[in-house]
Amino acid sequence: MRRAGLTALVLVTLLGAVACGARPETVAATQPNSSTSAAPTTTNDPRPPCAAKDVKVTGGLNAKPKVTIPDNCAPPTSLLTRDLVPGDGNTKPGPGATVKVFFDLVAWSTKQDVDSSWAHTPVKPITVMPSDAKYGPVVKGLAAGLVDVPQGSRRLVIVPPSQGYGDKGAQGVKPNETLVFVVDTQWVVPNA
Repeated sequence: MRRAGLTALVLVTLLGAVACGARPETVAATQPNSSTSAAPTTTNDPRPPCAAKDVKVTGGLNAKPKVTIPDNCAPPTSLLTRDLVPGDGNTKPGPGATVKVFFDLVAWSTKQDVDSSWAHTPVKPITVMPSDAKYGPVVKGLAAGLVDVPQGSRRLVIVPPSQGYGDKGAQGVKPNETLVFVVDTQWVVPNA
């Protein structure tokens, strides 16, 4: 994919997810105030599931990241988030907030980029549906993973198939694929 530069931005509108708190690593499916309700995905992989800290992300904020997915553990079965760059910590989106972001999407099984805002010119806005929506223009796991993301931060969001494209897959994404997003939050317009 070609690099489009730092002007590539994506508008994301969060339309009604519940904040799950800011922690260095969050297993969203198990948090009491979680915005996800799907059961963890099951797998026959004998390896232990990876944690968010096992996925390595290099590169600076506001530049295309390099994502390294490990071979010694299985794809996670629950939604995971990890703040890689903390941001300002003050401005965080809640239900109905608008967030402008750069993003990179890597498929777990192939370890290859599937989509990236750095590869699009011009970038078209996308809308994140509520985390409990069955279908929408963006996978519900990403919507849940962006709730409470601090402005100026870089967040890793690992989405299991049950909260991604499921058994149908999507263009460039195989069925039952685990999705790895790296999201750089540019600005947050808080709820009115």
